[in-house]
Amino acid sequence: MKLSIDALSKSFGEKNLWKEISLDFPQEGITTIQGPSGQGKTTLLRCLAGLERADGGRILVDGVEVEERERTRRLGFVFQDYHLFPHMTVRQNLCLAPKYHGMDPETMDRKVDFLLSELDLVREGDRYPDSLSGGQKQRVAIARAMMLDPELICFDEPTSALDRGTIQRLVGLLQQLKQQGMGMIIVTHDTEFAKEVSDTIVVLENGTARVAA
Repeated sequence: MKLSIDALSKSFGEKNLWKEISLDFPQEGITTIQGPSGQGKTTLLRCLAGLERADGGRILVDGVEVEERERTRRLGFVFQDYHLFPHMTVRQNLCLAPKYHGMDPETMDRKVDFLLSELDLVREGDRYPDSLSGGQKQRVAIARAMMLDPELICFDEPTSALDRGTIQRLVGLLQQLKQQGMGMIIVTHDTEFAKEVSDTIVVLENGTARVAA
């Protein structure tokens, strides 16, 4: 998947977050988006994933402008606070989006079993989110994002609630996903983490976006 933005603009009230920014995101590897607070990094990520609308410009997938629903299906999203439903088990959380998109039950169960095994969550399948550690919640959120076979996964501040040891395990998991061909876009304030995982760094600042040298 080749993801691009063309003259994208977004404002909140009288504040312009960014105006007519254009970027091409690499199809493979890990791109991090950095910059000071209040620059609209998370908003840009949500626009890319079809969770929020820009005020102007275009978001292109393989050179074609597509609807938000289509981008939501093709791009996975891992929220900063995970957004796991507390009244649902891990397995039920993973099944919610596939049911909405009409995945047949047999395929869905097979994918859940595979992802729980891949992410070392087999014993957590019937547990509820409140009983999980931060690292386990992070892996559940990643598994949920992968249930629809996304072509790219977006992460919003994935290290914000993790200790350094858990962050290092996350780094290993992201590198594993990259080796499997998964493209990723990550918003992060964690400079050390960004340096460790990034293939490309995009800096969002003063309403402009640029690829760091």
